[in-house]
Amino acid sequence: MNKQLLLFFSCVIVLFGCINGFSQSKKDSPYKSPPSSRLIEGLLKNLASRQVNVKEKAVVAEAIEQLPDQITYHCPLCGKDTVHKRPSIAVRGSMWPVSHLKHDRKQVAELSKYTKLEIFLDEEGFCANCTKGKLRENAKLIIVVDRKEVVNELQDNDLRILDAFFKGKDEVNIQRGTNYQSEPLRNYISRLYRLLIPR
Repeated sequence: MNKQLLLFFSCVIVLFGCINGFSQSKKDSPYKSPPSSRLIEGLLKNLASRQVNVKEKAVVAEAIEQLPDQITYHCPLCGKDTVHKRPSIAVRGSMWPVSHLKHDRKQVAELSKYTKLEIFLDEEGFCANCTKGKLRENAKLIIVVDRKEVVNELQDNDLRILDAFFKGKDEVNIQRGTNYQSEPLRNYISRLYRLLIPR
């Protein structure tokens, strides 16, 4: 094969790779099937080994909206309603988990679709009937990895951390009070292990 033909094929291969890479980035997700715990551990080790300087910077502040005095939670399991009264300290949605449940559900659905993992919220704690009056403040986040459920109480920044991790980012916007602070994602490796690796 002469040099010109070899050069032509090399250019075609590089061009095809660029086009394929571009079209891949346009797709919703690089995951064709749910990542295994082995793959997740590999991604976590890769994240730990990356030496990326992330400048911590404040980003857009959370809009403080007027919260209602009470919210009626309709349980999808038993069909009963539970009235939740706003705690006096809750001046924004993130301080009152039941008030941003709709947003959390949407984020979980998007994350599940993107990763192909089974991810869902256990909201039973918001229902007085299901808990026999022993209400919990937070939903539980359940992620199925290798057919095993990993169950944790959902914390404020968990969904942001997971989203950044699965999208291969080096930083994540963490909520601090009414502001969001851009921080290195590698600071949250231990939380990611807890959220994703079956114990």
